[in-house]
Amino acid sequence: MVGVYDEEQTQGLQWLRRNVKLHSVTVLGPKDGKPITLDITKGISRISPRFEDDTPAFLVDLEARASVKENLSELDMNQTEDLRALQQAVSDSIKQTVTNTIRVMQKYRTDSAHLGNLIWGRYPLRWQNGLSANWSEQFAKAKFTIQVRTNIADVGLVNQNVIRRSE
Repeated sequence: MVGVYDEEQTQGLQWLRRNVKLHSVTVLGPKDGKPITLDITKGISRISPRFEDDTPAFLVDLEARASVKENLSELDMNQTEDLRALQQAVSDSIKQTVTNTIRVMQKYRTDSAHLGNLIWGRYPLRWQNGLSANWSEQFAKAKFTIQVRTNIADVGLVNQNVIRRSE
């Protein structure tokens, strides 16, 4: 066994394996840095293998659907600008999680997400003509482009911070 993934890396691995489970994400409010907790209720992953100068590369396109569970920030979920800022913060968090998972996988030269299968499926001749023999080394050099889009579908019944409203 090479190593064990922590909770965050396991979430990143779920995105890469196209098997996202319901989980919570906490981000800091873009305006005030106070925590906002959301549930990721749905995740869609599309991963496209390609080559850049004979180096394996992957376009990782992720879509997340989330619902706000707790908002301790000053964000007003009725304001489109605030909602977009929160969606971007969640997208950035997911991207960072997946990026960290990829770094660990590449560091230990282990393709836990089975991305080599995608290369084999799209480029079978390249795979058979030597790529499979040294996949762990090639994987360690692979390039990744990660795009994340988040849609917050449910902001709850209270759209503003209750404590702030009472002041």
